[in-house]
Amino acid sequence: MRVFSHPPPLLPVPELSREIGANAHPFRTFDDDVRMNKREVADELGCSTRQVEKYVGQKRLRVVEYVRGKSGREGVYDPEEVARLKVELDREQKEVVGYAPPPTALAAPKQAQSVALVEHLTASLDRQHADAERIIKAISALKDSAAPAQLDGYAAPGVAISDKLVLSLKEVAQLTGCSVAKLREDCESGRLKAKKNEIARGWRVKRDDLTAFVEKL
Repeated sequence: MRVFSHPPPLLPVPELSREIGANAHPFRTFDDDVRMNKREVADELGCSTRQVEKYVGQKRLRVVEYVRGKSGREGVYDPEEVARLKVELDREQKEVVGYAPPPTALAAPKQAQSVALVEHLTASLDRQHADAERIIKAISALKDSAAPAQLDGYAAPGVAISDKLVLSLKEVAQLTGCSVAKLREDCESGRLKAKKNEIARGWRVKRDDLTAFVEKL
């Protein structure tokens, strides 16, 4: 297709014949033989026309001039510049695909990361083991002995909770799993029969009353 930067003047038929010549195409100019349009550039570079526009925006390819085409103004490109850009792109592709870091460069960071991960996991397991031991010791101490209970203001000998006849709200909470606040409300409302110890400032629940309360739950 012949493109013009300006519409050509109309010529008489004899002059038009001499202008075209015997072997010339009536819709091409000399510039068409040495210039490429965007589609031809894309085919040469093996990319899309949008990528060609990106190369132009990156100043890696130059639009020689703009001419009028079917879809409006179209850019034309110098084939030598297109060939030079293709060589650059091929070289960049080979550098990216062909690069392979030395094995030692990859092995050293991976080995260091593995050692650090093992050390971190070992330290974490040690801390969890120590915490578990402390919890087990605390539970064992709670089962084996109980704090002396206050009954009428005097300290009773330390006995196991399971053997006590009178319990504090904290001990009732340990046996029933209810919270101390909930048990205090039950004592104040009368749902749990208990006695208020004014000296020790707390509620005291008899074993039989606790049994009756648990059977109502």
